[in-house]
Amino acid sequence: MHNHFDFDINDRQALVFNVPQLAFIAGEFSGKVGDMMVFNRFDLTTSKYALLMELTGSEHPPKMSDLKDRLFRSPSNLTQSVDSLEKRGLVRRVPSPTDRRAYLIEITEKGTELVKEVNDFLSKQVIDYLSEFDDDELASFAVLLTKFIVRSAGILNIDALCMEKKK
Repeated sequence: MHNHFDFDINDRQALVFNVPQLAFIAGEFSGKVGDMMVFNRFDLTTSKYALLMELTGSEHPPKMSDLKDRLFRSPSNLTQSVDSLEKRGLVRRVPSPTDRRAYLIEITEKGTELVKEVNDFLSKQVIDYLSEFDDDELASFAVLLTKFIVRSAGILNIDALCMEKKK
């Protein structure tokens, strides 16, 4: 079995080989730790929380197809999440005024209240979770993650600031 943490940080080839694997592992762990430490407490998952946050930040209720693109989700996965959140009264489907075949997804007042509650709890958990990083490490980590996200977004032709496909 390959040990992802056993490589020479002074060997560029080893870094180029290992960094993508580490990024993948970090993403997987981040979601699982988020679910375990925060979202399970609110009967949510990381992906359902991301959906609620996207709706909270939307100026107008988006169509399912727009949400699918912004959240990088399959149509069936997104439909399952919306169905689950709708049953709990956290979101609702409303007919599109411009496309009678489409529905817009909007967050309800109950959904907005839950997001605030989750965010309050999440911020406390994140402060504790990142307490082992000193200020320089945290700043470096943020700069490098931002650079990685912006580079990846460029390859995917996505505006990293708003996570929408570029026209």
